[in-house]
Amino acid sequence: MGNDSLKSIIKNRRTTRQFIKKAIPQEQMKDLVWAAYGHTHTYKDMKMRTAPSPGAKYAVDIFVSLERVDGIQDGIYVYDTAIEDLRLVKAGEFHDLLCVAALDQKFFAVSNVNIYMVYNPSRIVPDYGSNAAKYSAMECGHIGQNVLLMATSLGLGAVPVGAFDSNAINDMLGLAEGRETVYIISIGAIS
Repeated sequence: MGNDSLKSIIKNRRTTRQFIKKAIPQEQMKDLVWAAYGHTHTYKDMKMRTAPSPGAKYAVDIFVSLERVDGIQDGIYVYDTAIEDLRLVKAGEFHDLLCVAALDQKFFAVSNVNIYMVYNPSRIVPDYGSNAAKYSAMECGHIGQNVLLMATSLGLGAVPVGAFDSNAINDMLGLAEGRETVYIISIGAIS
């Protein structure tokens, strides 16, 4: 039998696109990012994360765009797993640009946090070859569900998104050749 609290969170998880333009606390943003790829324990000198990864290759990079998060500069960040914190990539407001790159899905313009799962083949292809992309897609699914459940537990709205112009998003994030955004979770304050 599962934990009643977890069962309640799973039962109450909803996809919502009805965000309101209101700031969220920095602590909520940190909880969302931790749920995506935070350190949970160490095994054989390796930092293990919240989401399972084939062979512990962790072939997904986590990028985050933020607007209206108390005490945090608006911008695009990468989650640096070595220091367990966000590192600023580009300062500024990017959610209107994201809205256009994501086929005019309006909720992006009022979102607070967008979590981008970026496939980094250099970490997994040498060991898993032609199965690497499939395994990394599975990892993205685990990360996504963690983020969606954390958003629910925090009383935030969230929507998983796969419909977007990959090239435009990759350019916005400043990704190196060969890396690709495969999945986005958009999160925002709700009434």
